[in-house]
Amino acid sequence: MEIKTRLEMERNRLKEQIKQDRREMRNLPDKKLEMRTIRGKRYLSKEVRERGMKRFRAVKQIDYHFVQRVRRKRFLKERVYRMEIDKAVIDWFLERYEPWDDASIWEAVPEAYRLALTCQKFKGLEEDRGDHFLEEHLIHTNSIGEGFRSKAEMQISEILRVRKIDYLYEPVLYLGEHRVRPDFKMTHPKTGKAIYIEYFGMIGNEDYTCKAMEKIYWYLENGYIPNVNVIFLMETPNSGLHLASLNKTLDMVLN
Repeated sequence: MEIKTRLEMERNRLKEQIKQDRREMRNLPDKKLEMRTIRGKRYLSKEVRERGMKRFRAVKQIDYHFVQRVRRKRFLKERVYRMEIDKAVIDWFLERYEPWDDASIWEAVPEAYRLALTCQKFKGLEEDRGDHFLEEHLIHTNSIGEGFRSKAEMQISEILRVRKIDYLYEPVLYLGEHRVRPDFKMTHPKTGKAIYIEYFGMIGNEDYTCKAMEKIYWYLENGYIPNVNVIFLMETPNSGLHLASLNKTLDMVLN
């Protein structure tokens, strides 16, 4: 099953789930819950209206079912919000998606590149990238002098160091027939299993985003589960890397 078909199925699933969640939300109370401090103690409080004004009152035991329904609505609102983002990303991708194969790509490559291996004695030459591909681009250094391609990757390394997590930068990983270099590889302290971090720093650039989506698909196709054995971090022109969110994700993945 090709990626376009998979994404169309996922988009339809999201549309149906969003519709169901909104239908359920209409039957749930539109109230707010807050944690309030009263006389030095923390209490769960609910929003009430008294004399035309909104106030908060401590929740009593008899309000249990009411609270459950309010919590459910807040959960559904957040889920719908996340699914709408996912659906928008899939819509964006499908509008621009064009199937391809190696033959069609080579047809678009200039003749000099297509004939290069027949013109020169390159037959059998294997790529040797050493420890890091294009080491001259590792211009950002962390507190112990390690080099990284971007400031965000350097910040990620510092977070891993502070948490005393051993990592490898840009190790080779095979996803089926695809040879990739994840930004980071770390080891789960309890299970010993490998966990990878992929940072996509130019989401919004059309070519870059298409390649990022394709790489994410390779991970999913080969059994990797987001926030279990692979962490995807994204940055757009309107939002930087949220280091606090990364710390929360690491707490969830490593516990």
